Amino acid sequence: MKLSSVAMGAAVALVSMLGAEDAFAAGATKALSRQCGSATMTIRCAAGSADCSQTTLSIRTADGKVRTLDKPKGMGPYTPVGMACASAAHKAYFVVQYGERPMGCAFCEWYHLYTVEGKVLTHSDPPVLTDSTLPPAQQQYPNNKEYNETAKRLDLEEQDIEFLR
Repeated sequence: MKLSSVAMGAAVALVSMLGAEDAFAAGATKALSRQCGSATMTIRCAAGSADCSQTTLSIRTADGKVRTLDKPKGMGPYTPVGMACASAAHKAYFVVQYGERPMGCAFCEWYHLYTVEGKVLTHSDPPVLTDSTLPPAQQQYPNNKEYNETAKRLDLEEQDIEFLR
C-alpha cells in the first residue's frame, strides 16, 4: 500500500507528537486514555479482538514507564469498559468499570479502584452475589462490595465514567 504525501505527513506528525509507541496504538486500535494525578491510564481494544469485545488496561506512571495491568480477582471473563479519575484527601485514584463489550448489560457493572501507581485496591470475588430476600429478578447482582466500602472509607468523590466507544 502506497501512502499519499498528505497521509505520510499526517503519520509523521502523529509519530512526532505522540511518540512511536503511542502513535502506533492510536492508529491501530480504538483507545480511551485518562490522566489522573501524575499517571495516564488507557483502555485499548485487545489485539485480535476485531469487535473490541476484549480490552487491555495499561498505565503510564509518573516515571514514564508503561505496563499492562492485570484484572482484579473475580473479573476473569469481564473486560475494562470505562474509567474515571476521582480524588480523596488530595490523592488521585482511577475508577475502572468492568463489564461486557461491545453491547454491555445493566447487570454487568463492576467498579474497581486503582492507585496512580497501578495497584488495584479492590476485587470482586465472587463476581456475582445473591440475596434470596430480594424479588427473583433482583436476587443476583454484581459484587461491588469492596469498591463501595473502600470508596466510602476514603470519602471518594463522585465521578462520571467515560466509556470506550
